[in-house]
Amino acid sequence: VAIADFEKKEPNPVERLRLVNKVDIAEMHKTWPLLELETDDDIFTAQLEFSDIDGVEILAKARRFYPFGSAAAQTTGWVGPATQQADRQLFADDKLSRYLDDEVCGREDGVEYVCETILRGKRGKVVYDIDRELIGETKARFGKDVSLTLDIELQQRIENYLTNYKHDPNCGPGMAAAVIEVASGDILALVSMPVFDLNRIRYDYAGVVQDPNEPLRNRAINKHFPPGSAVKPLILIAGLESGKITADEIIACPARKAARGWP
Repeated sequence: VAIADFEKKEPNPVERLRLVNKVDIAEMHKTWPLLELETDDDIFTAQLEFSDIDGVEILAKARRFYPFGSAAAQTTGWVGPATQQADRQLFADDKLSRYLDDEVCGREDGVEYVCETILRGKRGKVVYDIDRELIGETKARFGKDVSLTLDIELQQRIENYLTNYKHDPNCGPGMAAAVIEVASGDILALVSMPVFDLNRIRYDYAGVVQDPNEPLRNRAINKHFPPGSAVKPLILIAGLESGKITADEIIACPARKAARGWP
């Protein structure tokens, strides 16, 4: 199928051969990672084992580090290899922003994913003429910062409390909590349980996805829960602001529907 598609896109056999040779040469000069070392002990052992073997190198690799581990994991999101078709199309029309091999992008529905177009910067470019004279230069541009209103200490305290909370054994570990500052509307904590470690998710992803407790789901914003009596003040405020009721009006709440339509 791949060969047929290639022949369809490039019917000229000479041009196909040229493209194949170009790819072969590029792959000959490309570094191919055999494995990823996670700990300093692994790196030290590999250095001893492969130090005398030509063509084998141990190279440092940039990696996103999440200093707060599992805190606000669903809200933050994480990064992973930009290999999906949707990733490739995101900056497809911008040569300096489009993803290159081994680059990463936001994953799932957290801030890393939602704000990808804000967080991602642009590569620079330098153009020389045939005499190696500089004729053009485009400076690299860093991505912008995204700041959240979360109070990370409060977030961690709530997560720790819910993790150790002795809940009903008939209930699962799925819980959610939100703390909002009334005066400003800032969200100070957005907790979804159970949590997962952002620094381990790329290695533990298969297990996390299969977990019946759905750790990836942000229950604070993406799960339906009966609001209970907590919704009553909101309904009252809506009635007052819309003029449907007055502050002095007495409302009966019988078990059956009342004459005026109140529940």
